[in-house]
Amino acid sequence: MSVYGGIGGQLAYLLKNDAAVAALVAARIYPNIVPQRGTFPCVVYNQINSLRTSVMGEDTGTVESIWQLDVYAQTYAGARELAVAVRKVLQRYRGYTPVAIQADDVLERDSDVVLERDSDAVVQRTLLGTKLIQQMFIDADTDFYEDDTRLHRVSIDIRAWYDESGE
Repeated sequence: MSVYGGIGGQLAYLLKNDAAVAALVAARIYPNIVPQRGTFPCVVYNQINSLRTSVMGEDTGTVESIWQLDVYAQTYAGARELAVAVRKVLQRYRGYTPVAIQADDVLERDSDVVLERDSDAVVQRTLLGTKLIQQMFIDADTDFYEDDTRLHRVSIDIRAWYDESGE
């Protein structure tokens, strides 16, 4: 079982709980890679780096984290539509989101656990609290076409500041 690292789980939470994004991808939002039998469209998120702020010998708990979100679709219009929906959710977002634990293909019983099933995997989640996202910005997005998969991809770079002092 692994704890969502950094802000990645919160990005997934925000996207999965937005009606416009969910209408396009359902729960197909994945860390690092598209599953081998994945369906499209979908979103994949990867951490690029995280910088922690220290002041006068103290750690502030503030992290600046940079993420890349890749949206995949079978058409260019579909990829752009999904990219716009993702941007509308994340651009200038600030607020609290649940901190969660995720496990794929693990079925443990616990009173705090909620099981969710999507088309690709069983996801086990338990809410541990909340995390403050201080601010989020879209830095850039870039269009790609992947010859080997025949998929269109929009790569979105996101910069997020959040508080990890409660971790």
